[in-house]
This record gives sequence, C-alpha cells and structure tokens, in this order.
Amino acid sequence: MKIKEFLITRYGPLRNRNPFKLADFNLFWGKNEDGKTLTIDALVKRLLGINIKDFEHIDRVEENPEGYVIMEDDKGREIKIPEKGDLTKVADLTPSECCNIFIVRNSNLSIARDVACEGEFYTNVTDRLTGLRTGEISKIKEILREIGKITPSGKFRNIGDEKLKSRMESAEALIEGIKKIIEKVKEEGFDKFEEELVKNRKKKEQIIEKIKKLEDAKKRENYERGKAALKKLKEKDFPEVKELEKKEKYLKVLREKQRKINEKIKPKITNYQSNKEKLAGEKTKNKFFSSLTKISQIILAISLLGIIITLLLSLSSPFSSPLLFILIVGVLSLISTIISYIFKWKFARNKSQLAEEFEMIKFDISEFNLSGETIGDISSNIQKFEDECLNEDKEEKKMREELSGLMGTQHGILINLFGERGEILEENIPYWDEEIKELEEYKDRAKDIKYDEKSVLKLEKEKEAYEEKLSDLGEMMTNFQKDLDKIERKSNDILKSEEDYLYCKTSVDLKAVGDKLQGFIDENESNKDNVLKVMKIFKDIEAEEKEKVSELFGKDSPISKYFNEITDGLYKEVLFNQETDKIEVKRKDEVILEVDKLSGGTYDQLYLSIRLALGEKLLKGKKGFFIMDDPFVKADPDRLQRQIETLKSISESGWQILYFSAKGEVMNALKKEIEDGSINYIEIKSIFT
Repeated sequence: MKIKEFLITRYGPLRNRNPFKLADFNLFWGKNEDGKTLTIDALVKRLLGINIKDFEHIDRVEENPEGYVIMEDDKGREIKIPEKGDLTKVADLTPSECCNIFIVRNSNLSIARDVACEGEFYTNVTDRLTGLRTGEISKIKEILREIGKITPSGKFRNIGDEKLKSRMESAEALIEGIKKIIEKVKEEGFDKFEEELVKNRKKKEQIIEKIKKLEDAKKRENYERGKAALKKLKEKDFPEVKELEKKEKYLKVLREKQRKINEKIKPKITNYQSNKEKLAGEKTKNKFFSSLTKISQIILAISLLGIIITLLLSLSSPFSSPLLFILIVGVLSLISTIISYIFKWKFARNKSQLAEEFEMIKFDISEFNLSGETIGDISSNIQKFEDECLNEDKEEKKMREELSGLMGTQHGILINLFGERGEILEENIPYWDEEIKELEEYKDRAKDIKYDEKSVLKLEKEKEAYEEKLSDLGEMMTNFQKDLDKIERKSNDILKSEEDYLYCKTSVDLKAVGDKLQGFIDENESNKDNVLKVMKIFKDIEAEEKEKVSELFGKDSPISKYFNEITDGLYKEVLFNQETDKIEVKRKDEVILEVDKLSGGTYDQLYLSIRLALGEKLLKGKKGFFIMDDPFVKADPDRLQRQIETLKSISESGWQILYFSAKGEVMNALKKEIEDGSINYIEIKSIFT
C-alpha cells in the first residue's frame, strides 16, 4: 500500500495547483516556515479524515484540507481518498497504529506519546494480530478490584473518604467493645433502668404531642375568629348596618322636609301671624270708624235736611248764619264719612289678603302631607312633625352607637388575638391580614379538638413531672449513655456509605448495632474473597496472554532482525519486559540496556526497526509507506549519513519513504541520488511567494 500522488488545493495559507507525483523514496525539502509542516498535517488529515485524535498539535489550521490522495495497493489498483473512505478503512488499520507506526511527526520516532502508553500500545497491537483480549482482561481486573475495594496486592484499600481498611479494623474493635458493654449491662441491671427511661420518654412524647395538638387547635381557633372578625370589620357585615342605612335614608327625607318647612312654610306662618296681629289691632279701630260712619251719616243727613229747610225758610238771605253753620257741619260729616269708608275698605282688603295667605299656607303644607283648619292646627302639626324628626334622629344615633359597639367588639377580638400596630383602624388592618395569613396553615389542624387553657396547664405540669423523672434516671445512666453515644457515632462513621443513620439509645440497640457491624465485615470479606478468586482466574489467563506479546520481540523476531542489521550487529536482540511494560535491548556482549540508556541515534534506529516490523505484521507481510518529518534531527553528520543509508535500504526493500526536511545536510547527503533521479526530490515553495 503506497501513495501514488496527492494534491492539497487549500489548507490555511497553503495553496497547490499541481499534484505531488511520488516514487519509492521522496524528499520534500523546504526552509522553515515554507509550509513543510502544514503539508504534512494536511496530508495526514486527508488520509485519516476525522480519526486524528491520536495526533498532537495537528490543528494549527482549524479547517479541513481540500484535495485528494491516490493510494496504490500491491496489485497496482488505485484507491482515491476520500471518495473510497480513509486510510483506516482502506488498509484496515486503527488511528493509533497509523499514528505510532507509519507517520513520524515532530522529529519523534518513538512509539506513543509517553512511555506509560507504550506498553498498552504493544498489547493492543498484539491483541489485534493474535485475537487476544489482554487489554480487556486488564480492565476487568480493574473493575473487580473496584468491586472488591482492594489494592493490587489483594488487601482492603484505604483511599479518599472510603478508607475501607481503617473502617474494617474499627468495626472489629467496636464489636469487641459492644460485647463488653452488653456484659456490663447484665451485671449492673441497667436494662431495668433503661426500660423505665424508655417508658417515661414515651409518656413525655405523648404529652408533648397532646400539647402540640392543643396549640394547633388554639391557632386554628385564632385563625377562624380573627378571619371572621376582620371580614366583618372590613365589609361591615352586620344586620344592624342595613337597618342603620335604612334609617339614615328615612331620616334624610325627613330632614329635607324639615329644611323646606323651615325655609318655605315657617316664614309665611310668622308673616301671617304678624299680619293677623296687626289686623286684630285694626279691628277696634274698625268698630270705631263703623260707629263714626253711622253717626257721620246721620249728621250728614240731618245737615242736608237742615240746609234744605233753611234754604226754603230764608230765600231772601241764602247765606245767613244758621245756614252756614249747617253747611259746615254737613261738610265735616261728609269728610268723616269718607274717611271712615276708606279705613273700612283697607281693613276689609287686609282681612281678605290674610285669608289668602292662610289658604296659601294650607296649600304649601299639603305638599308635606300636613294639614290644619286653623293656623294653630297647622303649627301644631308642624311641631308634631319636628318632634318626629327629633325622635328619629335620637333613634338613628342610638343605632349608630349600638353598631359602633358591635364593631368595637370585633376590633377588640383582633387586638386581643394579635395586638395592634397603630392608633387608627386603617393602620392595623394590613397587620392583622398578615397575622391571619401566617395562621392559615393551621386551618385544617386539630378540628376535633377545642382549645382549653386549663388542659394545657395540666399537661405542662405532667410533662415537668416526667422530665424530673427522666432527669433522675438520666443521671443514673449518664456514663452508660455516653458509651452508647460513642458507639452510635463510631458505628455511623464506619457504616456511613452502607446504611441509613443507625441509632444506639438502648441496650437492645447495642446488639442490633453489633449485628450491623458484623454484617458489614462479613459482606466485605466475602466480597473480597470472591473477587480474589475471580481475579486469580483472570490473572492466570492474563499471564498466558502476555506471553504471546513476546512474539513481537525476542531473538528471532523481525524487530530484533531489523535492529541487528541497522546497527551492523552491535545489538543482537530486542526484548519486552512484561514486569515493567518497557523495551530492553541486548548488545552482542550480552549486556542488557533499557531504552533510555541508548544514544539518540541508536534510539532512533531501534524505533525505526520496531515501526518496520510492526508495519509489516499489520499489513500482513506487505510493504507500506512512512511519512517522516526530519526523523534524524538529533544525528551528527556521520550518523545522519548512516541513517539515510538505512532508509535507502528500506526503500529498496519495498517500503515507500516520504521524507520531509528543512536540513541542508539531508539534501547534501542525497545530492547524488537526487541528481541521478533515484530519489524523487520535491522542493516546497514558500507559502508567501
């Protein structure tokens, strides 16, 4: 499986118009920052698609590259990526295998990101190649240890808040302490005192419950009374209110009548009476003038007769003295008669007007449903009406006082229940509202109980009596109770993650606590034994499975063969230490070295050998390709030349090499091959040109 060509048309600042045509050995050379690393990242992303989680620092550019990769299998068939899937699908490889074997990034030939993951990688590769489940067995063992809460050595663990080992030891010690206390209880007769203590506690609790119910009943009654009183006070919900309103309406009508009588009728009556009194004064004068009129008329008649007679007797001297006298008397009588008539006419007119005034008063008073044949009757009826108004007014005042008393009663109820916050009603109503709302939760409580203060006082006295008895018994049991409290606290500390809270208040509880602790010990011991038995089975299986990992390493393994050839026979064998999960190498002088003791160049040669051998195994004996990013950056010129010769040899054996470098030494080392065309030289142009 080789890469025939690839093209990255767009990846961040990277732009290529022409595809890269590849041979067996390809050197991609360019200066630092010319786009070498971006080209590798883009190629890896294009090959693996979304399976790049094992690659560090590959997201220098967050976008996905545009372009393609054409692969060629051992039969010459072309496979285009991404149309035909990614490398993991095409070559049946895992992302981890691609990362750790076929692609060398950041000048690092070693396997896995860190040494701790290296052994796990080899195990996973071996499992894939041989069908083993070593990794799964290890995970099962971890789960079993978690179930048994044990350490790898098979003992109870003592980690974090769990501290199972300490709790198990504490449980055993506490059980022994409980046994001693139980024996002491039997010897000193604490159980009888304890029974009496329990009995008195129960009685006290019953009394407290009764008191509570009575208090609940009191609060319920206060709620009911307060709510009813406040409702009446707010809505004025009294029958007397309606009666008072009715009375006020009637009284309003009466007062309006009275006002109109005072304004319209009474002044007329007063005026009528004044005129009547004047007319009464003129009546005497009228009698006088009536008499005067009669006398004047008689004198006038006599005077006229005298004049006539005198004229007849004294025709010769018409203006004699007697005639003149009679004439004067006659004129005076005439004047007197005229004056009397005038006065009598005025008197008659005033009397007529007075009668009209009376009729008008009778007409006006009829508007108010009052009547009278005389002005006295009318005045009397008006007085009766005013007396009625006065009585109605007094009655209304009395009703108002009675209503005020009723409202005062509700007001008093509320003050008695809740107190008051201000001097006026409007300030207290919101406060009483809040107080009643706080009592609302008691509205359905103790409905069958009526609060009785005497009963509460009696129960309080009974409670005090039982408290005194309990105090006496408590003093006798103090030390014993301290032991029980200590056991309760310790037992709950031990069983905290296993059970609900465990109480230890009596000698009967002691045995129950002891049984719980013993159950805790037995359960964990049984759990541990079962887990250890199962783990032994898996340990034996794992040992057998791990032996097969050595097939990758050892004297006759492909890894040892490659490493021996690359190092010119200096190292004869590559080993895998199952105890430490680390690789070791054996020199030709039989000295065994750990990997971290090797020089930088030898280290690179070792891991190149491992990659070659594992790659061939994963590809089922077929050759593949290596993408390398300056893998020998640590090598000196001589060692670099030897490493490059090794790569040439690998390439000649059928492996494809994609060597990316910014080192001039590499280009110089391959100058001859570049010139004769045996190495495909590709210069990476600057992304800024």
